[in-house]
Amino acid sequence: MNIRHVYAFNLLNAGNVGARGYLVKKSGLLALEREIKSAKKQDHFLNYGIELVITGYSGEEVRQMLSAASNGAFQRAMVQALILKNMAAAAPAFGMIGTLVGLIIMLESLATDPESLGPGLAVALLTTLYGVLAGPSRLSAGRK
Repeated sequence: MNIRHVYAFNLLNAGNVGARGYLVKKSGLLALEREIKSAKKQDHFLNYGIELVITGYSGEEVRQMLSAASNGAFQRAMVQALILKNMAAAAPAFGMIGTLVGLIIMLESLATDPESLGPGLAVALLTTLYGVLAGPSRLSAGRK
């Protein structure tokens, strides 16, 4: 069972499924349709599956459509994680660019005012540190 199936499974509430199954057995599909439209707390994934059943799709078609919906929801949820992963991959490069800028500032002031080496050195060291701390090895710690 992969993460997509776990995500889809967590969206289902077993109590609601059982109660809705009893409602269909007792009053038919129209009562179920009225009940999902009037429910205060909406489980959109479950309601989508119920609407597919009410519409007349077969069990395999419902399974395929719910699987596609679950995969799509998972992919949309992963966009933010991929953005952070790409930012972490670029962090060391930005740290090196900052280091070079700091060294340029430091070397520029070497000829005119040796006492002003401190700010350039501080920029160089801090940007190197930021690049190391925000790099991919820190964000992916503990993952395989």
